[in-house]
Amino acid sequence: MNKGDIAEWAKVIGVAVASLVIGTLIVFGLIGTFQAVFGLNEQEKAEMRVPRLISESDGCRVYKFVDDGTHYFTRCGEQVNTVRHYTESCGKNCTRRRTESIATEGNK
Repeated sequence: MNKGDIAEWAKVIGVAVASLVIGTLIVFGLIGTFQAVFGLNEQEKAEMRVPRLISESDGCRVYKFVDDGTHYFTRCGEQVNTVRHYTESCGKNCTRRRTESIATEGNK
């Protein structure tokens, strides 16, 4: 083997090691995502749907819950209900009007 062959093999080995490391990171990332989405039991999923207070400042509170996506909403003063009107796509040239109502008990 000459210097050129050794340099070529070093490049091949370097690329193989880098590919192995990147592939491993991708697999572990997919496993973590899979567990985060599908690894919860029914009780944990139900608990995530309950609005949780995550921050409070100047008399306003910020809540978070997860239900087909992560939702954040705020409460200021004595308000205990939030209504959101929105449209969603239902196919080509089709939209639906939706209403979402979020209530917290006693503004807790």
